[in-house]
Amino acid sequence: MRRALLLLTLPLAAACSGGSDLGESAGQAGGDTRVVKEAQAAVNEVIRNTTDCAAARAAWSEAQRKLDEADKAVQTATGRTTLQMLRKQARTVIDNCPG
Repeated sequence: MRRALLLLTLPLAAACSGGSDLGESAGQAGGDTRVVKEAQAAVNEVIRNTTDCAAARAAWSEAQRKLDEADKAVQTATGRTTLQMLRKQARTVIDNCPG
């Protein structure tokens, strides 16, 4: 019985993973983590300067550059979603600056 269950679940697990190797997926996620970390640090500078619009705008150009670089390097949907969220957070700070 256990063997039959195992034989049924293995193909389902492979189908759910999109047929990709688990090690490959883990490597992609690890690579994305490193790439997103730099972009996140740049976005954090924008957010830290929320009360100083001049400093926030100066930090925004670097954050945009880092986010654009990261966009080209991320390999997972989660990484892309994280970058979109970071971009939105920084953009909100800039949009709320007067003038």
